[in-house]
Amino acid sequence: MDTYLQQLLAFFGDNEWVHAAVLVVISIVLAGIADQLISRVLKRWARRTSTSIDDRLIDLLHRPIFMSVLVAGLYLALAELRLQPEVLQFFRRVLKTLLVMTWLVFAFRSSSIVLELLSHLERKFTAIQPRTVALFDQVFKLVLAGGAVYFLFLVWGIDVGAWMAGAGIIGIAVGFAAKDTLANVFSGIFILADAPYNHGDFVVLDSGERGVVTQIGLRSTRLLTRDDIEITIPNAVIANAKILNESGGRWEKERVLSLIHI
Repeated sequence: MDTYLQQLLAFFGDNEWVHAAVLVVISIVLAGIADQLISRVLKRWARRTSTSIDDRLIDLLHRPIFMSVLVAGLYLALAELRLQPEVLQFFRRVLKTLLVMTWLVFAFRSSSIVLELLSHLERKFTAIQPRTVALFDQVFKLVLAGGAVYFLFLVWGIDVGAWMAGAGIIGIAVGFAAKDTLANVFSGIFILADAPYNHGDFVVLDSGERGVVTQIGLRSTRLLTRDDIEITIPNAVIANAKILNESGGRWEKERVLSLIHI
């Protein structure tokens, strides 16, 4: 392959900039061809399935495939230029950063789609349900972002160990400063996982608050009383409270409270 490429470049003379331009054009053409070929093959396979999730994932693959082939071509084009080693290394790092960010965006978007699919398969994946999709989505995105930052550190030659030590110290300080907020967040995770109540349930707390659950967030839970007054309760409080769920049970019920004056 290198021999054919060198013969092709020799056809355009000895100018290094012309060689680099030719490689850029070739990489753009090959990127478009690779994108179309891979997409068509995957789309034929996707037609055999009944779900539209795979079609959406294939649509997201266009940019990463195109950018991967294009970056490879640009990498070869840089090798043809007689640049200083520091300048050449800088541009190569820029290309690698662009590639990491492109695949990170794809991973962000595809993780949401995959979680949406798994949430409809509650019998196989009991932990991933419609009410916990937002939680898992945020966790996966944090993990993906952390992995991307790690690779970017490696690309730019940054000492990961020193940054990890500094991040640990900062994390301890932030943990002490925001312990109440973290308590609410962890309580929100446990509430979403354990599901003592769901959206739309009428609950009564041992502290006297009662109403319909309108929102279950990571930091707080909101109740709407029968007087149309919204109550926001921190999750750390509601997680330690005794909860009477009047909408619980095996079937839906309605209760009518009658007052008889004698």
